[in-house]
Amino acid sequence: LFKYMADIEEQNETKFSNLDGRPKRRKQTKKKHLLKRSVDDKVIVQYNHYGVPVGDGVNDFRSYIGVLVRDNVSILYDDWQRVPLEIKDKLWEHLQ
Repeated sequence: LFKYMADIEEQNETKFSNLDGRPKRRKQTKKKHLLKRSVDDKVIVQYNHYGVPVGDGVNDFRSYIGVLVRDNVSILYDDWQRVPLEIKDKLWEHLQ
């Protein structure tokens, strides 16, 4: 039994020896190239008949919305309906 436990511990040490103790995480997307656009350089977003954005640049558009929300809305709001209208209006102005 003791030999078996030692073998398991050795395998675990070998398996995890290259980790530095921190889990791998994704880096936050900032979409700086979209933030640097001038006011006159707007991207036209097309929508299908369901109101879903489609076409070129849709992934950048979705990511940009994510960046705006992450930077302007507290994580303490667990429901979009509870986010104050002033914050939503500010986000809408950025998207116009």
